[in-house]
Amino acid sequence: MFPAHDVAPLSNSCSEVLPKMRRLTIVLAILAATAAIAACSASAPPGWTYAPAPSATPIPSSSASGSPSASSSVAPSATASTTPSVAPSGSAGASPSAGASGGAGASLTVTAPVGASTSGFDPKTLETAANKPFTLVFDNQDTGVLHNLVLKNPDGSKVQVSGDTGFFAGPGERTHEVPALAAGAYTYVCEVHPATMTGTLTAK
Repeated sequence: MFPAHDVAPLSNSCSEVLPKMRRLTIVLAILAATAAIAACSASAPPGWTYAPAPSATPIPSSSASGSPSASSSVAPSATASTTPSVAPSGSAGASPSAGASGGAGASLTVTAPVGASTSGFDPKTLETAANKPFTLVFDNQDTGVLHNLVLKNPDGSKVQVSGDTGFFAGPGERTHEVPALAAGAYTYVCEVHPATMTGTLTAK
């Protein structure tokens, strides 16, 4: 048997050791559980599969797409489309619009030259297309002398034209738009000198 004074220290030391052992047991249990989980996760097969990414290098296509024929087929057509095609039009526009005769939309000119009061108009005959309007220009070149130009129907009445048909001293011009005339002979005359300054316009 132990003496009484030895029993008390022994009971105190036991009360201190037991909680430490419990804590050690808990720590060991936690470590064992952690080791078991790690072992399971290491041996378990992965839940996903790996597929390699497609290659970023483009697969070369047929060499025909880059052949010279593909690029050269465009060049000639573009060149041809820019070729000027209106070169001859300048010569067509150079045809005279004034003279002794005219067609649709024509411009005819009657001149009063210097001394026209005795020599008359130039020209003294004109032709135009029937049933087509035209322009009649009177060019008074007789400096300081009054003249005018009026156009008369076959019955002697005046043809109604646009513009001023009054007397004016040369040099100067008057332009008249004449309506379409029926086929026939029309007279143009200077009302200041009707005996000498007269001419015939034929519409046909």
